[in-house]
Amino acid sequence: MTETIIRRAEPTDLPGIRDVCLKTADAGKDGTPLYQYPELLWAIYADPYLVFNPKTCFVAEDELGICGYTLAALDTAAMQEWALREWLPPFQQAYPLALVHQCGQNDQELLHLIHEPLPLLPFVQDFPSHLHIDLLPRAQNRGLGRQLIEKLLETLIALSSKGVHFGVDGQNLNAQAFYHHIGFEDLVVLPDNTRLMGMHLPRFS
Repeated sequence: MTETIIRRAEPTDLPGIRDVCLKTADAGKDGTPLYQYPELLWAIYADPYLVFNPKTCFVAEDELGICGYTLAALDTAAMQEWALREWLPPFQQAYPLALVHQCGQNDQELLHLIHEPLPLLPFVQDFPSHLHIDLLPRAQNRGLGRQLIEKLLETLIALSSKGVHFGVDGQNLNAQAFYHHIGFEDLVVLPDNTRLMGMHLPRFS
């Protein structure tokens, strides 16, 4: 096996990023059977990050292609404002909310997020950045998750972010334990054990 490299994402990486996004969408397992409209999954959790915040998007690449990524927004509030104004309206028009009556639960949740994005959470003021990280099975347990996170945190610090947050599925106990181990704290724990986790970042003087 050749060496896996960690590098900044490029627009040409989007098909590989989308593939990882879908194949980890079921609490880290392949979500392909769960989605009739995977393009909505990408419209929320993949594509907009490369459009709005390309400097804070990184991929892991091996001889088979993209096998993992971390995608982040430097300023969550600014990204949400942009998404409401520019990114989401075309999807709202192409995928009307009435489609919820024709698809399964996972697609229904995405349709609601497209039409009714979640409000900003109170802790965004202290943890203004947010991230998504996913790794295909072949890339797991090789230290790549830590490398991706470290590269991203280094970049966020250089860009003067004072904190970052993200969500971890309640079923993904190994991931929760990993993030606790590298220094993330629980900000919110939901009844299904889904956790919103965060980390304060040091500032350059």
